[in-house]
Amino acid sequence: YYPPGIAAGQYGCTAASCSKEVLAVGNPALWWMSIAALVVMLWLWVSRRDWRGGALVLLVLAAVVPWVRDDLAHRTMVLFYALPAVPFMALSCAVAAGWLLGGPDAGRLRRPLGTAFVGVWVALVVWTFAYLYPVLAAQTITLAQWQDRMWFPSWV
Repeated sequence: YYPPGIAAGQYGCTAASCSKEVLAVGNPALWWMSIAALVVMLWLWVSRRDWRGGALVLLVLAAVVPWVRDDLAHRTMVLFYALPAVPFMALSCAVAAGWLLGGPDAGRLRRPLGTAFVGVWVALVVWTFAYLYPVLAAQTITLAQWQDRMWFPSWV
């Protein structure tokens, strides 16, 4: 979205080459867990008749399915196609985390294990965001630091 060329001495660059750009890369810790959360939502909807699970699954599908067609391989895919689904994916993670933690009547083991899992996951999401922040906010970093943050070929 914002890829200016940077030479040594520009924008605080002290290395031979630097990068300063805004890339629309998602947080893998959040996106991948949202897939598991959507499976949990489907399970809650089918097995527990929980309308929240069904609503979230249907809303994500309504946002994503229009872009999944037979000709998907023949056109350019960019992240903004999935953006309408992001709030519902995040809500799915929140509902799944609440279900995992359990209510006041949760078993003796469920609360501490659920809290540990959710805590580690939230810490991972925050760490991943902090690590990727320079490429999300156009901070000047060296080219090597930029390459370290390009985890997937589709991000470049």
